[in-house]
Amino acid sequence: MGEEDDDYPLAEQEYDRRLLEEMDRERAAGREVLIPGAVADAVIEGLHPIRAWREYRVVSQRDLAATTGIDLAKIEAIENGRLRASPRETETLARALECTPGHFDLLDEDDQPSP
Repeated sequence: MGEEDDDYPLAEQEYDRRLLEEMDRERAAGREVLIPGAVADAVIEGLHPIRAWREYRVVSQRDLAATTGIDLAKIEAIENGRLRASPRETETLARALECTPGHFDLLDEDDQPSP
């Protein structure tokens, strides 16, 4: 890493480095870092990663709202791509869905709504 390569731009290298560091921290804390196939498949098919994790954990939007204190309408808007979760909301949702905030980084930046 460290030098530009047309097939592996520096921005991607930096993202991958941060993701690997986060995975190392999660492993060190004894937490699972793999993404279940069902979640990956759902995201590939077009579901928002938060919705994919919620459905994988068999949690309704209403229950997720009650657990996290995030308004139901906001969860719906996040999952539909109309809103972007704040860093604090992302942390809260990840805890409730028993994954890490990095697990929601399955969308390309171009697919993210503006804050």
